[in-house]
Amino acid sequence: MTFSDKRQKIIATLEASGILAKNISFKKDEIPRDFPAAIITLQGEKGIKPTAKRFCEFEYDIAVFLIVDVNKSSDPDADILALANTFKEQYRAAFGNDIPRIDYYPARADSGRKVRIANIYTVTE
Repeated sequence: MTFSDKRQKIIATLEASGILAKNISFKKDEIPRDFPAAIITLQGEKGIKPTAKRFCEFEYDIAVFLIVDVNKSSDPDADILALANTFKEQYRAAFGNDIPRIDYYPARADSGRKVRIANIYTVTE
């Protein structure tokens, strides 16, 4: 699967999870204004199916950051967990495999807004 194909499938999975297309960013430094939001970044690539001179295919490690607003929620931990579980179900349906790891942590967005983030790894380390 090419990088563009995998990223388009992840975008479709995010939209099916309830995140609007305008709230999906591809720049880690630019957090969308409205929440829930997502940031998609390329973490690396790994060559698979080697030949004598090159690799025939690559596996792309794409990280997805799901973000919810703490100030507009009575229970932000439950909200980020529910969003991550919905994304996980949609991801399983689209890709046919499970997400190996998710990290949850609190953070501050661009102007100091408190948020909860779920860092989703799509490739096993």
